[in-house]
Amino acid sequence: MATEHKVALGTDPGQTRVLARRQCRTRTWQLSNYRANLTRQGSTEDDLDNGGSDQLIDALVAQGDAAAVRQAARTPGRRCRPTSGARGPDA
Repeated sequence: MATEHKVALGTDPGQTRVLARRQCRTRTWQLSNYRANLTRQGSTEDDLDNGGSDQLIDALVAQGDAAAVRQAARTPGRRCRPTSGARGPDA
């Protein structure tokens, strides 16, 4: 099995979320099986509409500087919030 982990490099949360939404736009929001899986995991329809809520985007796409993204990729099941420094996924 091959997994995919989306990343958006940057230190400005607004900018990294714009990049993250572009990455998620097609497959994540359009296919019914993706939507069903996300709602089973606790997302609401409001989270999925309009490009995804900030909370959902932060959970699906590792964001931050290179160190924060690297840490998120090495920590299964964890997410990475945008940071201005080299902090871990729970910063």
